[in-house]
Parts: sequence; C-alpha cells; structure tokens
Amino acid sequence: ARRPGADPSLPLCETLANRKPEDWAVLPTLEYRNTIVEMVKNNPVIVLTGETGSGKTTQIPQYLAATAGWRGKIAVTQPRRVAA
Repeated sequence: ARRPGADPSLPLCETLANRKPEDWAVLPTLEYRNTIVEMVKNNPVIVLTGETGSGKTTQIPQYLAATAGWRGKIAVTQPRRVAA
C-alpha cells in the first residue's frame, strides 16, 4: 500500500525505493533486509521462517520491490508450519 502523500504516478517499486530508512517499520526482518534480498536474487526458491509479527508477510515483499525494483508479481504463501 502507498503511504499518504506518495506520488500516485510513480510505480510502487519506485515509491518504495525512495523511502527513507526511518520510513520502514522497525520489525525484526529489517535487520536482515539486505541478506534476504540477496538470497532471493541468488536462489529460485527460499523458505523463510520467523516469529509471528516479525514482518515476513508485510515487509519482505516491500523490501524486494524497493531494493530489486521488481515490477512483476511477488507471491507470499503462509503455511501453518514448516516441516522439521
């Protein structure tokens, strides 16, 4: 979702790329942002696990759109648990 005041004529990935560091939600995933983006760039599939509320579903797609400039679709699945 766009933040209030964002330029609606810009693609969402450009809007996200122009965010200042303080505009990102301070959730546990923020610390690993660059690592996660590199993992996605270098691997066809990744499995990412984390605590509830850590930003997996809400923040990671935004990191990908902002950092890598993805203009396509980003799918997020939410299995109930990852098999050991």
